[in-house]
Amino acid sequence: MRKVHTDQRYFLGNPIFFSELVSEIPEGFAEELKRSARDIFLAGGASLFRRGDPAENIYILRSGSARLVIDTGSGTGISRKTFKGESFGFPEAVLLGTHENAVEADSDCVFTAIGSNDFRRVLHLDPGLCFKLLSLLGENLNTGRQLLISLHT
Repeated sequence: MRKVHTDQRYFLGNPIFFSELVSEIPEGFAEELKRSARDIFLAGGASLFRRGDPAENIYILRSGSARLVIDTGSGTGISRKTFKGESFGFPEAVLLGTHENAVEADSDCVFTAIGSNDFRRVLHLDPGLCFKLLSLLGENLNTGRQLLISLHT
C-alpha cells in the first residue's frame, strides 16, 4: 500500500475546469466536442486511469467524489480531492502519451469522456483554445515543480 499525502499544502496545481477552458470556442467546435462525448460510470474505490495507462480521453467529473493522485517515484503519492466540472488527461491525451498520474473514485462517479483525437482536432482549429490550455498547463507545471522540490528538501 502506497503512502499518500492528503494535506492541503500538497495541492497539485490549479484545477482545469472544462467549461471555463472551452467557454470562448466557436459554437460549431463546442457542438463537435458534445457529439463525441460519452458518459462513464465509475464505482467508488475504482480507478478511472492509473499511471502508465494509455491517455485516450479527456475526462470531466460530472458527479461524485474523486481524487487526483500523483506518484512521486519514492513510494509516496500526493493527492487532492477533485471538483465537479474539473477535467483530467491533460497534457497526456493531447500528446497521445500515457498517464503520469491517477484518478480514483472516492464515491460512485460519473465522468464525461471526450476522445483525445476529437479534442486535438478542435485544438488545431482554434488557436485561442490551444494557447489557453498551454497557459494553464504551464502554470501547473511550475506549481508541480515547486511542490516536488519542497518534498525532496
